[in-house]
Amino acid sequence: AVLTSLSSGATAAEIVIDGWQVLAAPARYQTIANGAAVLWRRVDRGPWTDAERLLIADIGNQVGITIEQLTHHEHVLRVSRTDALTGLLNRRAFMDGLQRFLSRQGRSTPNSITSVLMYVDLDNFKRVNDTLGHQAGDDVLLRVRDVMVQQVRPTDMVVIRFRPTGGIHSTACAAF
Repeated sequence: AVLTSLSSGATAAEIVIDGWQVLAAPARYQTIANGAAVLWRRVDRGPWTDAERLLIADIGNQVGITIEQLTHHEHVLRVSRTDALTGLLNRRAFMDGLQRFLSRQGRSTPNSITSVLMYVDLDNFKRVNDTLGHQAGDDVLLRVRDVMVQQVRPTDMVVIRFRPTGGIHSTACAAF
């Protein structure tokens, strides 16, 4: 009932549920609701005051801004760590993940973690783009991505790296 009221444009919602009074305000960024701030207390504490209503509205505004900032930050991280076409991790993300893996490996007892690093080099890939066009090259990359992703677990890393000379390096890193 609270979320329904807020999603329909209400600036606040006050309801009583099983001996609890609830005060809620939408969390917004600009004019778009992206969450809610909710307070609750026992009914015997008395009704909400205007100061409490103002406070929850201000908290809702701050929460809305924070949610938007976190969402944007996550988007920037994802874009900076993945290839736009394939969605695979890029070299930076691979190096970070490899560093974390090797650090964990160093803290483990000898031979407690078996690992695999597979490196695939698509030689002369530039010829595909030059003779068949960039769309055909993109299709090949997506097929290679699909094959590699199907061969690893969700927790493993599959990375793509483009060489300046037009070649493609594709790496799969798995820890068992």
